[in-house]
Amino acid sequence: MIYVLRHCKATGQDFDAALTTDGIKSAQQLVPVLAKLNIDHIYVSEMNRTYESIKPYITKYQTPLTYDSRLNERILSDLPIDNWLIELKMTFSDFNYRIHNGKTSLEAQQRILEVFKSIPVNEQALIVTHGNIMSLLLNHFDKQFGFEEWKALKNPDLYAIDEALQVKHVTI
Repeated sequence: MIYVLRHCKATGQDFDAALTTDGIKSAQQLVPVLAKLNIDHIYVSEMNRTYESIKPYITKYQTPLTYDSRLNERILSDLPIDNWLIELKMTFSDFNYRIHNGKTSLEAQQRILEVFKSIPVNEQALIVTHGNIMSLLLNHFDKQFGFEEWKALKNPDLYAIDEALQVKHVTI
């Protein structure tokens, strides 16, 4: 079983953004939830908010951890976008749609799929990442998971991908 966790609420989108006060509380509340999953290994984005989201769990359980830049959030554009939500919606409709030198949904999906496929079959793993790239991974296995499902994600949010490659929401 592979679990995919969206990070807790953060102060912003920049690489080093910290967790908010609510995000820190959520990270503490994740500890007993994650403990029930019998996680063998954690794969985490290099962006600060992902590590901070599981730091209380790692501190308590010393689970092996691997940082992987392929789990970093997708760069939608290299320029500021006023109507970014409309543009993001387009990327869920057309996986080859590119905005100002950003990454397409297809490119980002392939990147996170590489991580998923590299996890040993017998490993109970946790991937800690970001909402957009997480949605693209879940979409690969469940084509119904799209823009509206991305919008409905919480910080944090947890999904499982089982051995039959079925996606299931896990209650936190």
